[in-house]
Amino acid sequence: MPRLGPAKRADVVATLVILASVAALAIAGPLRRRLSAHPSAEDCADLVERWAEHSAKELDPDALASTIAAARTQARARAWTIARCTAELTQAEARCAKSAHTADEFERCMH
Repeated sequence: MPRLGPAKRADVVATLVILASVAALAIAGPLRRRLSAHPSAEDCADLVERWAEHSAKELDPDALASTIAAARTQARARAWTIARCTAELTQAEARCAKSAHTADEFERCMH
């Protein structure tokens, strides 16, 4: 096996450092999300209600209470459940969503 000269060895080390840095950045986001505090089931129930209300009002700005109630019922049946909320959202995302004024703002908080 040929020996590497000092310049080539430095290139290999620099390449390995760059690869390790990229790998660390790639796993840092999901790891931070997993280790962050998550909202409670009560907070998530409130978020589902707010999301349903925002969604109903987005479709019809003059939505009646009955329309909003129907949207809430549909929202509870969707895949975005309270269990998923407590497992996947961070408290920061939940705070952001609670302060949202529209469905679009609400959904931007979730990413």
